[in-house]
Amino acid sequence: MAVLAVIALASFFGYLVLFGMVLGVSTSDAVSVLTTGTVKGAPKAIEMASETDSTGVEQSHTTEAEIQSRSDSLAQQLEAIRTEKAELEKLKVEVQELLAAKDKANEEKLYNLAKIYDGMDPVQLASVMSGINDSIVVAILPRMKSQKASKILESMPADRAARISTKLLGRN
Repeated sequence: MAVLAVIALASFFGYLVLFGMVLGVSTSDAVSVLTTGTVKGAPKAIEMASETDSTGVEQSHTTEAEIQSRSDSLAQQLEAIRTEKAELEKLKVEVQELLAAKDKANEEKLYNLAKIYDGMDPVQLASVMSGINDSIVVAILPRMKSQKASKILESMPADRAARISTKLLGRN
């Protein structure tokens, strides 16, 4: 069955090439002649007989109008896509700027909190930090004076101090 299909396809392409040679046109123009009855820019002698019929000519004009309409539509859609892409790029830059501003504000808050904690008693501060999430403690301790941070860790329960120390090393 597959062999018959291959033979049929080969025959079709053979006829297509032969048809193109008879007309003196390329294979793609021969396909155009077989499908539409004309070759763009070809003399009338190449046009098929069915094209001389007024209905065939109208179909040809309608097809060209449809192609032009689709081309115009695609051009408009492409322009709309480009406009949307430019808008998305602007929004991306805006979001990145907002995130950078938020990160800077958070950094300032952490720094200020570390300064406040530096003035507190380490034992009391360890007690305060027992109610604070590990990730926040890990963010604050490096911003404090190292002697104060070590005393805070010393005043914490051993398992929590070990967990925070591991996180300070960047190992979760």
